[in-house]
Amino acid sequence: MRLIPKNSEYTWALYSALYFGFFLIDPIVSHASARVWFFTLLATAVFMVLYFGLFWVSRRQAVLHIAGMLLLGVAFAKYNGGATTFFIFAAACGPFIVETETDGFKILAAIEAAAGLTWWAFHLTGWFLLFAGGLSFVIGISNIHFAQRNRTNRRLIRAQDEIEHLAKVAERERIARDLHDVLGHTLSVIILKSELAGKLMDRDPQRAEKEIREVSEISRQALSDVRAAIRGGPETG
Repeated sequence: MRLIPKNSEYTWALYSALYFGFFLIDPIVSHASARVWFFTLLATAVFMVLYFGLFWVSRRQAVLHIAGMLLLGVAFAKYNGGATTFFIFAAACGPFIVETETDGFKILAAIEAAAGLTWWAFHLTGWFLLFAGGLSFVIGISNIHFAQRNRTNRRLIRAQDEIEHLAKVAERERIARDLHDVLGHTLSVIILKSELAGKLMDRDPQRAEKEIREVSEISRQALSDVRAAIRGGPETG
């Protein structure tokens, strides 16, 4: 089972997931109870599904995944200082699930609002606001730029592929037209001369031999013309 699609441009997601380890520092340092660890590991599992699921679902569903990350951040903000990680990941991933920079800024604004409201509602320390709001903002702005660059590169690649496809189609059409022009008349002449040679074989062998030689010459010339048509220029060899 793959965490991200094969040949995906988001291979960085595999390494970035390691930063989620900050969410586990608080329960480790505080020697949390089994109950706290249960909910911590449950949140971790849910986050991993939401995080890696982003690369497999539609854009509309991906927005729900981002919202799910924020809900986890809000739910654990009061009990685990590492809950800021959820806001940071949401800000990092948000720009990549939309099609325009404007939508990226809208998602980032929603994340910043969620961080600010969480800080205000739970009377959290400035450190929470610094990481959940400040660091998320810096990472979000940076990824808006990178996401836009990726979208531009994808459009360029699609345009290049389309140009190559159209060029191949045009070349096939040119060859087909040239072959039709070259072979249409030539094959008609060869058929007529071959039929004439067959009729003259008994009555006028010399004339029949002449017609056969001409058929041979016309066939060689036709072969040369076909090669030239395929190569796109006059046959020189």
